[in-house]
Amino acid sequence: MKVCILSHCFYPSKKRGGPTVSITNMVKNLADKCELSVITTIFDKGADKPYDNVVPGKNKLFDSDVYYLTQNTNKAFYLCLSEIKPDVIYVSSLF
Repeated sequence: MKVCILSHCFYPSKKRGGPTVSITNMVKNLADKCELSVITTIFDKGADKPYDNVVPGKNKLFDSDVYYLTQNTNKAFYLCLSEIKPDVIYVSSLF
């Protein structure tokens, strides 16, 4: 089963607290049970520059595909979802 997680925060976020830890731990624990993808932003809370050492676009992290978006637009989400073609979409937060 393909599962896509939409979240405004993911590893390596330091400023968003509990949701980052929860989603990161969920991905770490489920990666061997299903095909996981995460769509998130490349910016931490209140930041105007991207995370250090994170490449925009598709990355492999915790045995899952993580898409770090530079733009928070419907088109960016649609393009990722079109590529992933998930069976289930888990919405952690609204962008």
